[in-house]
Amino acid sequence: LSKQISKSEEIILIGVSFGGIVAIELSKIISVKK
Repeated sequence: LSKQISKSEEIILIGVSFGGIVAIELSKIISVKK
């Protein structure tokens, strides 16, 4: 059970960090277009 919790937390952390990278890249593209 503890392994499943740590695994899901790991997936959430990866998702959040990946989402942050995507958001930064999108904001760069938007600022360039403006």
